[in-house]
Amino acid sequence: MYRCAFHPLLLRERASTACQVRLGRLRLSPSCPFRLLLIQPFINYNMEDGWYLVSSPIIAANWEAASNKWAFPIGAGIGKIFKIGEQPLNFNLQAYDYVKSPVGGPRWAVRAQLQLLFPK
Repeated sequence: MYRCAFHPLLLRERASTACQVRLGRLRLSPSCPFRLLLIQPFINYNMEDGWYLVSSPIIAANWEAASNKWAFPIGAGIGKIFKIGEQPLNFNLQAYDYVKSPVGGPRWAVRAQLQLLFPK
């Protein structure tokens, strides 16, 4: 996989966006080559008391598929930064509906994320 771009853009004090794009050529076997595209835009809006709204769908395409090349989810979630004892944590929960999906692909997705934070 090749990383083509990662550009964070600060919109305002409370909101930020970024986008990660990956292009690649993956060969599982000599008879099965295909080309992939992955785009993951990030949108974040910070609220009071550590709460935030987030959307970071993973959009994918297989350029050599016969039909239904795209997997395109739409959705969002909510998160909170908090502490347990002295350890800061980040938790978010997001839900997505796939408005476009290949045959046999996902119809919906839920993403739960928990991160241990180590600020300096």
